[in-house]
Amino acid sequence: MEIRKRSLQDVLEAVEERVLDAEVDRLLALSEAELDRELELAGLSPRDVRAGASEIVEKVMRLQAEGLAHRNGDASGRNERGEDRARAALTSEKEGLGKR
Repeated sequence: MEIRKRSLQDVLEAVEERVLDAEVDRLLALSEAELDRELELAGLSPRDVRAGASEIVEKVMRLQAEGLAHRNGDASGRNERGEDRARAALTSEKEGLGKR
């Protein structure tokens, strides 16, 4: 079996990925109050960050729904009743988020 020697760039990328993973794990373990303090110490408004995050989640879900409709062979994005598949999927996904 041949062992491939990793380039310096590969090693640096692996280290960066591990550091990022560790930071994400640390942030996920914080309580909401602790996270708010972290954001404030970084000069960010927790309310603004959450509002921005909600917008990003909504856009991602819409794009995923549009991609799903397109992959299912319906480039128009409409289902058999003429409803917008992306909007229906987004609404369904939002309702699911509220139940978690």
